[in-house]
Amino acid sequence: MQLLLSHSQKSLRQIATLVLLSVLVLVGPTEVLHAGKLPYSPEQLKKLSSVIVTGTVIAIEHRTIAESVGVFTIRWTATLAPETVEKGSIAAGNLKLSYLTSGGGQVLCGPAQDPVPQIGDRCRAHLEPQVTFEETELFPLLAPNGWEILDTAGRTGDKPTNLDGLVNPRSVTGAAGTVLIALLFFVLWRVFRNR
Repeated sequence: MQLLLSHSQKSLRQIATLVLLSVLVLVGPTEVLHAGKLPYSPEQLKKLSSVIVTGTVIAIEHRTIAESVGVFTIRWTATLAPETVEKGSIAAGNLKLSYLTSGGGQVLCGPAQDPVPQIGDRCRAHLEPQVTFEETELFPLLAPNGWEILDTAGRTGDKPTNLDGLVNPRSVTGAAGTVLIALLFFVLWRVFRNR
């Protein structure tokens, strides 16, 4: 004996199945593919750099700019007090240097930096040409290994300034996932309650 379902019941069952499969794909077991760039050799860094400068990192700030499957991309801006210019030319004064990392500390796809300095580190920076970004003149670092940390004895222990504001994208993502799962259970409950 075959049960005949009304058109609306079939539609609800199809929607529930689609939502369940979508959630399983989105929150199921996932692995992050590590496909970052290979580090440059010292010779490649020298050749590809527009500017090479040695100095001390005196400030760092960061902002979360993207999220994908729970992994965050963070844009950092370090202020470097230059001591020696080894290649290229720079204006007098401190330099703003820009680079990216992932929130999990791993170098993922894209131009993520490894290693990264802390405030007080003496570093050599291998830089791309100067650009204007958000009305600030800055030098992007060559990725993935544009920083060369020369001395860590001057580390201050100061934490980088977080520019994310009151609402941190990391907490919003977690809350959104919880709401989506609750919505899924509500839809499934409504579909199967009427059976």
